[in-house]
Amino acid sequence: MQIKSSELIESCSHFFTPNYRPADFVLSHGLGSYLYDMEGKEYLDFSSGIAVNNLGHCHPRITEAVKNQASKLLHCSNLFWNYPAMKLAKRLCELSFADQVLFLNSGSEANEAALKLARKYFFDQGMPRSKILAFEGGFHGRTMGSLSATAKKAFREPFEPLVPGFEFATFNDESSISKIDKTFAAVILEPVQGEAGVYPAEEGFVRELRKRCDETSTLLIMDCIQTGMYRTDCLFGYESFGIEPDIVTLSKALGGGLPLGAMLTKEEIGKSFNIGAHGTTFGGNPVSAAAANAILDVLTDNRFDDERRRLVHDFGKMVYEKISKLPKVKSLRLKGLMLGIDLDVEDITPVFDKLRKHGILVTRIAPRSLRILPPLIAAERELRFFADGLSAVLN
Repeated sequence: MQIKSSELIESCSHFFTPNYRPADFVLSHGLGSYLYDMEGKEYLDFSSGIAVNNLGHCHPRITEAVKNQASKLLHCSNLFWNYPAMKLAKRLCELSFADQVLFLNSGSEANEAALKLARKYFFDQGMPRSKILAFEGGFHGRTMGSLSATAKKAFREPFEPLVPGFEFATFNDESSISKIDKTFAAVILEPVQGEAGVYPAEEGFVRELRKRCDETSTLLIMDCIQTGMYRTDCLFGYESFGIEPDIVTLSKALGGGLPLGAMLTKEEIGKSFNIGAHGTTFGGNPVSAAAANAILDVLTDNRFDDERRRLVHDFGKMVYEKISKLPKVKSLRLKGLMLGIDLDVEDITPVFDKLRKHGILVTRIAPRSLRILPPLIAAERELRFFADGLSAVLN
């Protein structure tokens, strides 16, 4: 007899620390845009694993690449080269502004590396700079350095004192970046503030920020962890602004479900990470790298690009023609396949829970807001199902 979700949760949930609030069901498997629980109920996953499963669940190209690599080499440490990581590094550099890549295991780790590199770069030049500027509303991770770059008091306060030297400016406010001077090593910015509610950075603001960084020789770090791999309108989130950053961090959809992070930079900066300056045991794991190469194979295929562009168009049309007109929708923000919806409700929880009952998975990001992240493979009927489901819940 098959064990039930409720029985598993009752017997095992107390073995986990309580820092998450998982759903009241246990997932069994996933395929395409859908997840399935142990009772066989189907869920349309419009959270995409929090921007990880951009190609949906168990994409055949990814699973085949993982199977093939897992039968050859699982791990070898960074004391040795491995072909999947070498191939991936070359491709990321050819597709971006970068000359060099450092592989890690997560977005937080990628941001930690970027922040360390910025300080090390100026230390090596004999003019140490320790200050880092981040932005209110931003989110860069939960490790001590990345948390120090995250402004939200609720995230920070229980763990203080954090890493010193971090200051904050107002997002999309050009006047607030005038504080950048030659005491700052770096500025870190998300192309879209996803955790805050899907707030896109304005092009004029980013261009002015790049200009100010150039004037003060301050490094610009673009945190593209959530916006990468075509989650917005480009492969890497920074590209839509027409600027070139000094460092870019990637994770989430880069590995498509396997742990993988990356820090991209120019050789002039990257050389400061000399032997022993930084490291990680599992960074550049051959299985994770093989998955990422398979993902890039799909994303850089011209046929897929045509389909993706149609999806972005159809999703945007649905948002403005249907969702924006639903009752209780107070405001919304859209960038590519990232949607933030603010609802005129006291608490988002009942809406969130009813969507789950309806078979739709999204994420809640504030007391009154939802974040919608459809996979890049979503079909038109799945867009309709989501719109109809949200309409039914709000009505």
